[in-house]
Amino acid sequence: MDLAAPTDEDALVALLDEVIYLLDTECAVPLAVHVEPGPNSVRVQLHLAAVDGIELTGAVPKAVTLHDLHVTGGPDGWCCGVTVDV
Repeated sequence: MDLAAPTDEDALVALLDEVIYLLDTECAVPLAVHVEPGPNSVRVQLHLAAVDGIELTGAVPKAVTLHDLHVTGGPDGWCCGVTVDV
């Protein structure tokens, strides 16, 4: 799938929104994620598993907030922070 994402922050939020959507609508969670960046989007391939075969802990996520969202990166990798509402 292609997700519109002109910035790294937009890519992170779009991907997490998609994961929450799949959990809610398909009862599935990603086991592996492959991301290829593009100029104004990211191409994402999710390998999913049904939640009925997974032990869940904690509250089910409902949405990603933009409060304190940050993505930083460099030659040694990247780091991000995001708040997920439950």
